[in-house]
Amino acid sequence: MTPPPPYAHSCPSRNRNGWEPLFTAFGEEPAECQRDRCETCKNLDPHHGHLNKVAYWTARFAAEMFPPGSADAQSVFIPWGEKGKALEEELRKLVMQGRSPNRSHYRRAQQFTVQVYEHESLTLKPSLTLLFDEAIAILIHPENEYDKLTGLKRSGTASDPNAFCL
Repeated sequence: MTPPPPYAHSCPSRNRNGWEPLFTAFGEEPAECQRDRCETCKNLDPHHGHLNKVAYWTARFAAEMFPPGSADAQSVFIPWGEKGKALEEELRKLVMQGRSPNRSHYRRAQQFTVQVYEHESLTLKPSLTLLFDEAIAILIHPENEYDKLTGLKRSGTASDPNAFCL
């Protein structure tokens, strides 16, 4: 006997017909989640995955808060881990070769990028290397100014809880 699928929220009754599934698989079929084009997520269908809807609306909210090219925020690339450091080296090689990053570079950089408000980016400016006409800002010493659990912080303020940007 297979266990029932996991659910996120349930109705007060024990009748599972009203329960909200935790996740809906991605795909192109009507019963599947179509990611950023998903009308079912948009309409908050109670029979569609809870996590899918949360991700859909979180992404829309973040896009409104930090639109691409917004003067209110700056993207900061934090080269943590082996993959982050390898991508940083690759970006620096592109600069030396006089080449620009392509879509693949930007997509891979997303998992290592955070948005900071403009006033925070001014504070961080001495800690950043700007590449490609300031299109990419790289944190120079992530080991001093980034913690994988707590986020980006201003340098020299390790014990100050008000130092965290994110």
